[in-house]
Amino acid sequence: MRTDIMDVTMIDTFRCAVNTRNILLSWIILSLMTADFSKASKPTRASTRSEHQSSFRRMHPKEKGHRFFTDRGYATRTPEILATKKNYTVKRGNLAILHCTVQNLGTKTVVWRRSSEENPLTVGEYTYVSDARFSTQHKVRLDQWNLHIRNVSLEDAGTYECQVSTKDRSIRRQFNLDVQDWSVYNAAIQITGKRYVDKGEPILLSCNATDYYAPHDIDWFKDGDKLDSDRKRGIEISKSLYLARKTITSVLKIKQAKMTDAGDYLCRTSERYITTIHVQVLNANTSRNVKRGTQSGFSHDGNSGIVITPTRYVLLLTVLLVYLT
Repeated sequence: MRTDIMDVTMIDTFRCAVNTRNILLSWIILSLMTADFSKASKPTRASTRSEHQSSFRRMHPKEKGHRFFTDRGYATRTPEILATKKNYTVKRGNLAILHCTVQNLGTKTVVWRRSSEENPLTVGEYTYVSDARFSTQHKVRLDQWNLHIRNVSLEDAGTYECQVSTKDRSIRRQFNLDVQDWSVYNAAIQITGKRYVDKGEPILLSCNATDYYAPHDIDWFKDGDKLDSDRKRGIEISKSLYLARKTITSVLKIKQAKMTDAGDYLCRTSERYITTIHVQVLNANTSRNVKRGTQSGFSHDGNSGIVITPTRYVLLLTVLLVYLT
């Protein structure tokens, strides 16, 4: 009797296990049938980032942008000098700056030299020549190695070369520097206005000064004394700067000319260019008088007709007395 009960229990247990197995298999099959495998084929950001970091790593912080390690080994980026302005024109005595932009420099060095000379001017930020006017300014963020020439002279004109230190010197770029003297710019200054003015009339003088760079300022002088705007004296001075024409203009106005306003007026720029003009003030009361009766015994007046001068009057009176006697 006990054996029969055990057999029944084992059979029930087996059936329960089979049913559980069938349920698990059905759930697995159903999950596989309803699963979306399209998302599994796309890499996630985390996986991409980890893969990128593992296969593309910078080896040396000092060699930023130059040497990298990939799954295939080392990869080196070649230094490159970018295209920038090649021709520079500088006024004698000013600061000349030649711009050279170098990318992927790595452990290489930038060298500046004259194209006609073998010895360098600067190596990196070190000045190789004894002339302290030459120096290199390194702008890290802009990847620039600019050559500075202070107090540039006419002899500094020529072709310069920015070069990356390599065996074959193949990475280079040339720049042309033109240094011009002051006389080349045809600096000019002149005063325009009336030289003869009647007393009580305005004096109006205009001074124009032109240079390679527009002059910073301009002043007026009379007989050596500086003039400024003065309402009490009726003096007005105005200034206008025209950068496009590289010209500065100043207008001097004296509302009512006095005899004391006659004299030499001088215009001078901040660069010490000077020009003068002499103004003569005329007395209107005397300058308009006309001497009458000096050329003829008769003169014509529009209001009184013919006028007989005293000399003619005496002569006629004498002739008349003689005739009557």
